[in-house]
This record gives sequence, structure tokens and C-alpha cells, in this order.
Amino acid sequence: MNSGTGPGTITPDGSPVEFYTLLPPGEEARVIAAATPPNGTVLELGSGVGRVTHPLLEAGLEVVAVDESAEMLAHVRGARTVCARAQELDLGERFDSVVLASYLVNLPDAELRHELLASCARHVAEGGSVLVQWQPPEAHDQWEAGRGGERDGVGIMMTELEEVSPGTFAAHHALHGGRAGLDAVLPVAPPHRGRPGRRPGARGARPRRLSHRGPHVGAGRTGMTGADFLRAIADGSVESSPHLTHLGLRLVLVEPGRVELVWRPGPELTNRSGVVHGGYIATALDDACGMASGSAAERPTLHLTMNLNVDYLRPVRAGEVYTVAGTVTHRGRTRILTLATVTDADGRLCAQATSSLTPNRLTTPG
Repeated sequence: MNSGTGPGTITPDGSPVEFYTLLPPGEEARVIAAATPPNGTVLELGSGVGRVTHPLLEAGLEVVAVDESAEMLAHVRGARTVCARAQELDLGERFDSVVLASYLVNLPDAELRHELLASCARHVAEGGSVLVQWQPPEAHDQWEAGRGGERDGVGIMMTELEEVSPGTFAAHHALHGGRAGLDAVLPVAPPHRGRPGRRPGARGARPRRLSHRGPHVGAGRTGMTGADFLRAIADGSVESSPHLTHLGLRLVLVEPGRVELVWRPGPELTNRSGVVHGGYIATALDDACGMASGSAAERPTLHLTMNLNVDYLRPVRAGEVYTVAGTVTHRGRTRILTLATVTDADGRLCAQATSSLTPNRLTTPG
């Protein structure tokens, strides 16, 4: 049984209604609209407060929004609403598109999954589309306590993860943010199916329960900037990414918009010519670009590389010490431009890269 706590109404599945009214629209509406004929009809199962409903209406589509929570549906404007459990719905109507959202198809109850899909089949028109929001089992391998994200001041953090049976996981989440400084807890999230024998977020032996109560929960609320977070990695109070250790990279200097790393590549990074493979050099440059971009952020935020152009000038040799520096050359709201260099002990330029990045506002480092 799912449950939740926090201000305002909590729905039967444990969702705090007020929190969901603060979430901004995502890309779902664009995908649904592309699969639906112009001015077509959409049945949205699990509509919630209308985060997807409202953009669909703006696209000129006719929407019937279905949710088991009357409190959620009270926030839907401009669409016909039906308060009902999606698996029991039988409107006697057909729609151009039927949407099964919120990863409901990932629930571990096979009978319930079949009922949900049967409801989709009952309501889709001949030649229509059923759009199911689904995660493959391997996607859950990335789950771990302490991961979360923030977007437009609204954040969610996974605080506890438990494998309740082989391949089935339940998670606890903490929610925060919004106009009223909302704080809420989802003590038990719906169990989801993953791969049996594989604990999300790690390899090898796995404990039954993972918890995170460290400084990164709510880091965006405690005033930690992107530069602060990277300095914590540099001084060892936050564990760095495992691939940095593999490459032999160590972060030593962080200023807003600029970072430096010391690089001593090992022999395992060399190619048949006996010098460091260009792919590893590109990775080191990409890391410097990403960290420089992150160091300029107001809060800890991962950045996605959109483009990386590399020029190789001199060979990089295993066992020698190099400096990898990254600098922000332009910072916009959705696009950041950076320059990164690799120089040897004599200050000679060995390689450089220019990169464009964009903030991943749904993910924070964890």
C-alpha cells in the first residue's frame, strides 16, 4: 500500500496534490500530439492535475482526463474529466489516442498490468494509437539512494531503495520546493520491476536496503552552488565519478566558470603506437568542459554535452603529468559554451576542445 505525508491532500496512491500542481510540463505532450491526428481525441489515463492535459488542449486536441483522485482532477481546466480507476474504466467510446502515463505499466502486479492494457484496448479507435510510458528493466539499474533532481525550484530525491523481492524494487522519495516551500514525503513508492539479481546503482553483491541521509539531500535548498559541489569533490568530502579514477584525472582547482585537473594517464590508456588513445584525451577534455559548466551553476546541476570539437596537437604519453583546464566562454540559460585544453609540464598545448552544453534540470549530482 502506498502512502505519503505533507501539506494538503494526499491521494490514494500517496501523491501530494499540491506538489504535482507545481511540476512544469515535460515533453510528453509533444510526443502524444505527434501521434494524434490534428483536432483528434485523446483519452489520458492517470492525468493527475493536468500537467500533460493542458498542453494537449493548447495543441488543439480534445482530451478526456481520467484519474482516481477527484482532488487531482479539480485542477484540470478545459477538458472533460472522469474520476475512476483506469483499469475499471469503460466509457463505451473510442479515441484516436489512448495514453497510459506515469509508468503504471511497470507495476509488479501482472494482473493489474493486463487490466490497464485491456482498458487501453477497449478505448482505442481502429487505426488509433496507444501510448504507454514505460521503463525497460535496465533503466532501474541507475537507481540509488541519494539521486534526485530539481527543475524550476521543484525537487525530488530518492532517500531509500529496497528490493522487496527478486527484481522488484520499492523506493522512498522526499519532495521539496515550490511557491509555498512545500516539503512532502512519499514513504513508499510503487514497487517497480527491474532485473532479478541486479541492485540498481551498483554492481556485484547487494544489500537489501540502501539509504541516503547525506549532505546532498536538498543541496539546492542549503545554498550549495555548483562550484561548492565541485570543491567538495576536489577535497574528497564527496566521492568523484569512478571513471575519473580510471583515467587518472584529479580535480585540483575550482572557480566559478573555471576548473583545473591534474592528469597522469596510465599505460592501460595507450594505443598500439604507445601513446594515449585520442578517445581518452577527448573524454578528459569533455570532463573539463562539463565541470567548468557546472562550476558556473547556481546549484549542483549535471550538464549534457551537445557538441564537442577536438584538435590534437601533440601526443599524450602514459606516466607523464598534464594539466587539463576547462573555462566557460559563454553562459546562457539553456546553452553554455566552453573551452578545454591539455598542456604538458612545460606548458605546451597538446590538445584542445570547444564544447556546447545544456543543463540537465531534472538531475542533480548524487
